Amino acid sequence: MTGVSLRPPLALLVLSFIILCAIQPGGGSVRSSPAATAAGWADGLVPHAPVVIASDDELSAGGWPGDGSPSSPYLIEGLLIETNGTGISVSDTSLHLKVRDCVIVVAGQDTGAGLALVNAQNVLVEGLRVDGGLDGVVLRRARQCTVRGLVANGSTYGVRIVSSQGVSLSDITAVGCGNGVCSLRAVPTVCSRTRRSGTAPLQGSMCTRHVGWKWSGVR
Repeated sequence: MTGVSLRPPLALLVLSFIILCAIQPGGGSVRSSPAATAAGWADGLVPHAPVVIASDDELSAGGWPGDGSPSSPYLIEGLLIETNGTGISVSDTSLHLKVRDCVIVVAGQDTGAGLALVNAQNVLVEGLRVDGGLDGVVLRRARQCTVRGLVANGSTYGVRIVSSQGVSLSDITAVGCGNGVCSLRAVPTVCSRTRRSGTAPLQGSMCTRHVGWKWSGVR
């Protein structure tokens, strides 16, 4: 056997390295948004199609961890969603739901939202990053919902609240958004630690109530 090389061909080594780098520990291939990857947001997240939940039955049948109770809410966690519309849409639900540590990339600023809560109750949002879209988060006829730790980048509205009750916001950052937090017929809205950077109007950086075409009630 003298003179026979036992080293594998270089091409085989390179191919093996590429395959290993492209496989997750669980066996799935790694994909990520170019924009999110460039900004470092996608680390450890799972690419996922947009999520649409239109009833308690759909929420219960979605396979999310939890049971919808206050002590064990359904959990949507660690997703990277790219869309031309809305990343996560929840409507007509009353079961408890938590959305945590997700990144949503929406094409453009004219339509869609990172997260839309419509006639939804008992939703807690923690650690959400939204890039683009008309709204980072929009709440319509929502009740007893909390948004905590949102970064909205380049959305027309960081957070828009319409005809909602018992909404709580904290640690909201709007970067390059036309408006930071906009509230219309939403009472009461509790808001703390919000900030905006960019060139949006002053009212966009604070909690406001929209009355007709004028702004009032700025905190």
